Amino acid sequence: MRRLFATAMGFVVVLAASQSLVAQDIDTVTAGWAYPGAREILAAGKPSQFVSAFDSADSPNTILKFYANRFGFDPKELADSDVIGAATGKLPGGASCMIMRSASVETHRVDGIVVTHTTPAAVTSVVIQRAREETVTRVTITRVEIPGK
Repeated sequence: MRRLFATAMGFVVVLAASQSLVAQDIDTVTAGWAYPGAREILAAGKPSQFVSAFDSADSPNTILKFYANRFGFDPKELADSDVIGAATGKLPGGASCMIMRSASVETHRVDGIVVTHTTPAAVTSVVIQRAREETVTRVTITRVEIPGK
């Protein structure tokens, strides 16, 4: 019985240690995708497949420009808050980017922007939302790496 208990306790310790390592890895990975100065409110998943969410006082346009620049894509007129539409483009290395602005603070109560960046190795989506009367912009990032790439 004592040996069974020791074995079980060893399993619990190993399991607890491995869970904290996974949590640390996901925090490190999501921090790399965070918008500068934003406050993280969610980090879930594993390094190869995760969702994270951040709050920022910056405007959706400023945040859009940051992520578009990170992906190497020019948001053009979609970085203007009164434009609704979409832009797509191919990038070097087989990557592509799409930006869709589905609502405008000028005509709707919520400004909503979706940026999707696709490479042969991963798909990353950034959703940027802000209600007209709010002072916080919510940024939600979902990233899935494609196995074997």
